[in-house]
Amino acid sequence: MASMALFLGVLAGLVPSAGAAAAGAGPTLMCPQWPASCEVKGSVRIPGLARPPAGLRVLLNNGELSAAVRQDATFKFHEVPPGRYVLEVASVTHFFSQVKLDVGHKFPGDIVALEYRYPGAQSKRFAYDKQHGLQLVAQQAGPKHGNTVLVKQYFDVRQQMSVMAIFQQPMMLMMMFTMGMVFLLPKMMGSIDPEELKKMQAEQGDPSQMLSQLMGGGKKAGDDSDDE
Repeated sequence: MASMALFLGVLAGLVPSAGAAAAGAGPTLMCPQWPASCEVKGSVRIPGLARPPAGLRVLLNNGELSAAVRQDATFKFHEVPPGRYVLEVASVTHFFSQVKLDVGHKFPGDIVALEYRYPGAQSKRFAYDKQHGLQLVAQQAGPKHGNTVLVKQYFDVRQQMSVMAIFQQPMMLMMMFTMGMVFLLPKMMGSIDPEELKKMQAEQGDPSQMLSQLMGGGKKAGDDSDDE
């Protein structure tokens, strides 16, 4: 019995206690409940709005997991299994970047986030704060456009009535050309020398006679008398 007690005492000295293990465990992980699951949280902010729109939701893997955005603009996913996820904000009014999350897959117990401004864009490291999580902000146009918030447009703006648009139509241009010729031709004819005008009329002939010739097959008025 004495030897057994001595052996147990030596074994107890070799194995550290739970308190000693916790003291030398190093930095605290982002997922305290690791390796069973992890908690993903964050906030959604739209510049110019004090509160997010009602019904705003955050999705993981296209709706595999879903979390509602609270009135204080925060969201939280409880017990997210380890793996890789795509996080999106389901908004019908504003644009948000797509975020790819690595929940303990590459770094056990930690969360790594990459931001994609739009699908296919170059990735950028996205900070994940242990206390506040992801800080998701609606996309803006940039300094050149006054940093205005981008808003989704589902309908084309109806073209307004314009006087210039009416005059640019082909039919209207043809009518304007015809009316211009009607007014300009008499003035042009009036500026011609009377003798030159008579000469031109003689060369052109009588329009009614020319029309009768065309309708009659090219016969002149005196051809019928010669045949008789």
